[in-house]
Amino acid sequence: MLLISSYTKLTWFDVLSSCRIKEEENQVTNVVRTNFTRAFESMCNGKTDMKMSEFTTAYQDAPQQETNFDCGIFVMDFMRSWDGRRVAHIDND
Repeated sequence: MLLISSYTKLTWFDVLSSCRIKEEENQVTNVVRTNFTRAFESMCNGKTDMKMSEFTTAYQDAPQQETNFDCGIFVMDFMRSWDGRRVAHIDND
């Protein structure tokens, strides 16, 4: 499961994943970016100079789950502790 956040001041999307499956991660990230950009542009109705389609993607280091079923817990913890630079350690026990 992924947490994708947008940091508009620095024009990037942060991606945090608790389970590294690179190809699947890239596909999901691209779909989320595309849909987020479309929604943003639709809401702004052409009244912004921000071009989210040009934002870069930054894959951040994040704690990794050791099971196949803890992803929701990890993503909720990512949302709670992500400060724009790092995410807090998660104990797998």
